[in-house]
Amino acid sequence: MRQESYVADPNPIGAPAPLSSDDERPGACIPAWRIAVAVTWSLVCGPVVALLLTLRGGAWWAMAGYHVGCVIATRAVDVKHERPARPVLLALVLLASLGVVIGAGASANREIWSGGASLWRGWGLAPPGDLVWLAYYALVNPWIEERYWRGALLGDAVTRRIGRRAARTLAVVAFLDHHAVVLVPSFGWRAAGLLCIAIGAAAACWVWMHERTRGLAFCIASHAGADAGLVLLYLLWVRA
Repeated sequence: MRQESYVADPNPIGAPAPLSSDDERPGACIPAWRIAVAVTWSLVCGPVVALLLTLRGGAWWAMAGYHVGCVIATRAVDVKHERPARPVLLALVLLASLGVVIGAGASANREIWSGGASLWRGWGLAPPGDLVWLAYYALVNPWIEERYWRGALLGDAVTRRIGRRAARTLAVVAFLDHHAVVLVPSFGWRAAGLLCIAIGAAAACWVWMHERTRGLAFCIASHAGADAGLVLLYLLWVRA
């Protein structure tokens, strides 16, 4: 009598299929509406800052409203810092950014700074309270901005939805837009245009840093150095 042999099916019907690599990537399960919140804030934060600056003590309202929006948009897409970095390298990056800003500011016409001083005082940046605002700006602003503009907008959740090229564009162009709202009335179109070029270059550099290091540590350190340089220039040339 003939006997038939059978080979067991290595993938029997009913066995669970393995998760695809797309399902395993961070940000894959973030709902579309939360991604929309993160992206929309990059487009509306400039007008929001402009509106808040018209209030009495506008600098305080603008900073508070802008940072609250950044924090909400960042939390919407669950940003993580990823790779740690060596403290010595971070210190070098911070000092390099500080030196660039101080050097550029020192070579500029001092009248550019004095021209915006009266407007800033109208926004609520007047001694002695301006020291509190400046300390907050130097210590907190770099962390909040980088977590949003580079961490959230260049994270997996957003880049999977709108594409990496569009995310990079937002992280540079929209970042520049909300600065222009402050720079143009402060310095006029000519000086503001030059400053916008510098800010756009800084934003592009921070995008490159984020993608090169796959983390936020170097972006935050560089941004902190730049903001600290601006605070020092204000103290030396505007407040003195």
